[in-house]
Amino acid sequence: MKIAILYAESRYTPWRENIDTLTAISLFRALPKNVQGTLVHMTQPNIELAQLLSKFDLVLNLCYGFHNLSQADVACWLDDHHIKHLSSAGEQQQKAQDKLYVENVLIENNIAAPQSIQQLADINQGLYITKPRKGGCHRGIEITDAKTAFERFEINMADDKLTQPYLIGREFSVAIIPSKTSEGFEIL
Repeated sequence: MKIAILYAESRYTPWRENIDTLTAISLFRALPKNVQGTLVHMTQPNIELAQLLSKFDLVLNLCYGFHNLSQADVACWLDDHHIKHLSSAGEQQQKAQDKLYVENVLIENNIAAPQSIQQLADINQGLYITKPRKGGCHRGIEITDAKTAFERFEINMADDKLTQPYLIGREFSVAIIPSKTSEGFEIL
C-alpha cells in the first residue's frame, strides 16, 4: 500500500497544534512497515500535484489550510480530483463550518441551540457574541454588551457575521464516528 502524507507548514491551529515538517515526519515514522509512505509538501494545489497524489492508495491530509484556502477548501480540492484521502469530505467540512447551517439543522431537529439574531429589535440586554458565519472554531469572535451589538448589527450582517445571545458556561466539542459494527454511531 502506498500512502502520501500531505502537509503544509501552518501556524497554530485552533486546537493549539502546530502542523509542520516534524509533525509529518513523526506520522511517517509511525506508518506500518508494510506501507510505502511518502511525504508531500503542499506547494500549490494544481494539476501536477493532483496527478502525483492520485498515484497513492490513500492520502493522509494534514493540510489545515493553505494560504487563503481553508482545511475544507483543501479537502474539496482533493475530492474534485478524485483523490482518496482520510479527512472528511470537503462538502461536509464546509457544512460543519457554516454556523448558520448547523444552527438551523439543530433547531429543525428540536435540539436546543442559541438562535442568531435576525433583527435589531431582538437585541435588548445582556451579552452578545458575534462570530463569522463560516470558518473554524474560536476565530474572529467578539463578546459585547447589548448597546455595542445593536450599534454594529447591520455592519456585522453585511460582513456575514452572526450575532447570538452569549451563553455563559463551558463549551464542549465532540467527534462522531461510525460504531465498530457500522450500525449507528459512537460519540467521542
